[in-house]
Amino acid sequence: MKFIEAAYIIIGIGTLERIPDQFTCANNLNQDPGHQYGVDEVMIFFQDLSKFERILFLKGFVLCEKYFNWQTGSVPTTPYLLRYIIHKDTYCNQYKEDLYNWIFKNRGDNDYSPTGFQKHGKHSCNSYKDKVRIDSLTSYNVNPNRERIRARRDRKSYIKKLKHTLRALEKDQYEDRVREKIERFNFFSDWEKVEVIKKDRLDFPITLLPEKTIDLFIEHVNFINNFQKSRFLDSLPKRTNKELTRRIKKGLDHQL
Repeated sequence: MKFIEAAYIIIGIGTLERIPDQFTCANNLNQDPGHQYGVDEVMIFFQDLSKFERILFLKGFVLCEKYFNWQTGSVPTTPYLLRYIIHKDTYCNQYKEDLYNWIFKNRGDNDYSPTGFQKHGKHSCNSYKDKVRIDSLTSYNVNPNRERIRARRDRKSYIKKLKHTLRALEKDQYEDRVREKIERFNFFSDWEKVEVIKKDRLDFPITLLPEKTIDLFIEHVNFINNFQKSRFLDSLPKRTNKELTRRIKKGLDHQL
């Protein structure tokens, strides 16, 4: 069969919007004409048709694609026909929407038909409304709102600065509490100071004690036994201030 013969059969099928009985068993439409004769030849014929005939040809093409199960993979001819009508012919938006809905309802199983994009396949797109939603998501992902991105970036930077400020305030607050504790500790008698240090009852790090207080402790502390002394030495910081630890240990060598 020549292409021109197949083409007018397709138009006839589009007119009836069904496959006539005389073609249900025929094998002369078992291939996509765009693959059999070339897309260029199909499009030359298609462009010479009237607007009304182009719609009939497209509908017939969609029905044949489904009924005869044209195996065209990711390159069906249908998207060429549809794009021409949508972009070249003057139809109102409602007509275009109705056309899409008709095609989605009557198409075959090829996910690349009718638009050429797998995202419009049956698994996710079965109406013009679905197509608009999917295309909007694609546009959002590919061309995100620059103002929104800039605002999000500025907000993230602002939050980071706030966190730094908060940490600084928390540190200052902690240091202020420690200063108050040290001031209260300084009101103790020498004996009380020594006992509090020896029994590890400081409510602030021992590393913050002034040198004169450490000297006072080393000079006046008295341990009952080696176990008590060892337990105290084990409580000293091992990483934060090794110099302080060595100093105390050395100063207590005479004890017991």
